[in-house]
Amino acid sequence: MTFRGYVSFMGGATALCWGAALSVLYAVDPFASGLSGIALFYGSLSLALVGTFALFGIIVRKLLFREEPHFVHVAIAFRQAILFAFLIVALLLFSRAQLLRWWLILILVVFFTVIEYLLLSILERHPTTIIGKE
Repeated sequence: MTFRGYVSFMGGATALCWGAALSVLYAVDPFASGLSGIALFYGSLSLALVGTFALFGIIVRKLLFREEPHFVHVAIAFRQAILFAFLIVALLLFSRAQLLRWWLILILVVFFTVIEYLLLSILERHPTTIIGKE
């Protein structure tokens, strides 16, 4: 698959995920549907956020790091998109449970930053393990 084809496919899939998230938001009553409606909402929202952040990250990385191959842009942007989407969904879940505090936000941001740092250090030692970069 070409880079342009990948970005087009990712854009279409992201649009479908946003459509699913919005339809769940408007069609499902969280009080009547129980856990299944809530799981559908957070699942579709997380997929939509991953797609959006990945596309944004690919575009930014392509503009800033022109010398890197396309697959490096895609792999790094996708990994960071997953982490950032999990952070946002975790914050929403804590907010829904009325447990969200400023120090919890700080702990979650530090936690996901440490995960990204560990993944970067693994990539420096073994560059072929995650993205196939030699």
